[in-house]
Amino acid sequence: MAVDNSGNERWASKTNSCLFVFTTIGSRKSKDETYGPSRFYLHQNFPNPFNAETRIRYDVAVYSPVEVTIYDILGEKIKVLTSGNHSLGVYDTYWNGTDMNGTSVPGGMYLCQMNARGFTSHKKVVLLR
Repeated sequence: MAVDNSGNERWASKTNSCLFVFTTIGSRKSKDETYGPSRFYLHQNFPNPFNAETRIRYDVAVYSPVEVTIYDILGEKIKVLTSGNHSLGVYDTYWNGTDMNGTSVPGGMYLCQMNARGFTSHKKVVLLR
């Protein structure tokens, strides 16, 4: 079963009994914010350090283009986790330790960067292999 951003459930089969496993790397707007955040903010990823997958939460204060990107310690772009216009809210995106081609990257320290309407923030992300 999969759940979309509106909370609608979709089954892999018409019988509602066959479960399937899949991995989606993307972003999701949280529903726990009544009024929304008052500022842009990039939260520390969790868990950190991580092995299989880590969650990166970020706040968007006003409708704005937002990009969340992973860089290596040399400043080379590894993967864009989310890019596009976001409305006010709290969002989650996930990184599974792969690059733009889906290839696993080596363990080590990486930087997560959020850019949004004049706002830039970085957090250290540690991948254990």
